[in-house]
Amino acid sequence: MPPRAANAPPQNDTKVAAHVEGGCHTGAMQRLEGALRELLDESAAFRNDIAADLGKHTFGRQVGFSREGLQLAHDGVRAWVRHSDVTQGCIPTVCAIFDGLRIARRGAALTLIESQDATVLTATGMEALKELSQQVATCISMAQSEVGAVTSLTHAVDTLKASGLEGVGSMVETLESAAKKAVGITHDLKDDSAIAVAGRMRRLEVEVRPLVDAMDPLLSKPWDKVEGEILWETRMVNVGDIVTEVLRDVRAEVSGWAICADV
Repeated sequence: MPPRAANAPPQNDTKVAAHVEGGCHTGAMQRLEGALRELLDESAAFRNDIAADLGKHTFGRQVGFSREGLQLAHDGVRAWVRHSDVTQGCIPTVCAIFDGLRIARRGAALTLIESQDATVLTATGMEALKELSQQVATCISMAQSEVGAVTSLTHAVDTLKASGLEGVGSMVETLESAAKKAVGITHDLKDDSAIAVAGRMRRLEVEVRPLVDAMDPLLSKPWDKVEGEILWETRMVNVGDIVTEVLRDVRAEVSGWAICADV
């Protein structure tokens, strides 16, 4: 995940390290918060005449579904900007952002398909739905550029390369490959890139489980017999932190696809 503003309140050492570089990221997320608020308040797709044309049930099931998604995403962004890790209901902020945006895009896309097939909407209504879909896609791009899978994967690759550690080349290659695939994530009705990234992260998680799991203190060697292994264990913890963070951040964007595709 990219760093937040430098004045973020310290919560733990890892987060403090991630926050100190930032400033522009908070500004970008504030713009995303404003864009989502504007959609919720002013989108023509949520007007009463469209609800009347579609029917109460269809409107609530699809267009209303989009609005609920936008509200969830807005709540997630709002919490992120305020340096909170969770939204109402204890949902992790980045999960709320991408789950909400995916819901919003799905609801708009399904409404467009059904309306085109049944011709239940006027040209004005169709145009409002198309505009909503395009605006949600723009919000997705804004979120991805700040807290998305590509950003997190690239940050992890750069950190591992700069660490000077040996033996992490294969992991770096896996993360680089996932980052290239994640560029194609759209959160449209069908998103093969998101499913592919989810699968790769699931396999990586299995491969690095010994690295990211907490060490059992009962299995540690006595201090007088550790000899030259302290530095290596310290490095392993650092790599474990990096991998744990990138797995968490990428999962926040693609976990919904992982569940749907069972990868």
